[in-house]
Amino acid sequence: MFLPFRFPRARLLALLLVAGGACSPGADGSGEDGAGEASASAEAVAMTGDRSWACDIPIGWKVGFVDSRFGIPGAELRSAIEEAVALWEGPAGRKLFEHQPVGGMPVDLEYDDRQRQLDEKAREERQLDDWAEDLSRLPRTHAEAERYNRLVDRYNSALEAYESRPTLQFQVAEYSHKVERSSGRVTSRRITVWAVDSRSGLVSALAHELGHALGLGHVSEPAALMTAEGESSPDAGGALHSADVEELGRVCGVVR
Repeated sequence: MFLPFRFPRARLLALLLVAGGACSPGADGSGEDGAGEASASAEAVAMTGDRSWACDIPIGWKVGFVDSRFGIPGAELRSAIEEAVALWEGPAGRKLFEHQPVGGMPVDLEYDDRQRQLDEKAREERQLDDWAEDLSRLPRTHAEAERYNRLVDRYNSALEAYESRPTLQFQVAEYSHKVERSSGRVTSRRITVWAVDSRSGLVSALAHELGHALGLGHVSEPAALMTAEGESSPDAGGALHSADVEELGRVCGVVR
């Protein structure tokens, strides 16, 4: 999943979600490129058209490694995962995932340069907001006016630098797994998140990767949660797009 961040004057973030799955080599070294797009059950549906057992066995998950620099407690991550799970289970009308502290698919928050850039951006925004608040109070004396004008120059310079920044675009999350050649069994499932700018953004990123864990592929609808690479996706807002529901039905069978 990729997420470009813009730097508008109003400094309001708009999430742009672009998905990406990954497949690692199996225990026998037999990785399949793009297998992050389809689980074993989804592959069976594609080959046989039989949806009788696709998505019938819930995928276990657990809170994995959480880097403290995110400032997100494990309990908060668990809550976000549960919210993302509910987005899929509601339309499916069945249990698709289950909390499995032992042996479940880890959901990790790994801090690297991507989150560092977002943190730096957030600090700049807070500083600009603080200065803007100070500038909203007009000076009443000559001395205050001099200080005010110096702050105006400082603010304008910082705002110009802020608005001249190029768009940041990087992968923020990924689902991966391994596939055993002999049995076709999916193992070593994992979701890794590298960048979080908001609670709603985290839920959307998790829901997107959970969709890949189910075997869902990308859809062409830009407003859908499972939007194709290069398209924008707003926060899920508590509901799936009809294109997401259609893709869910294709993989898992009848949905509500």
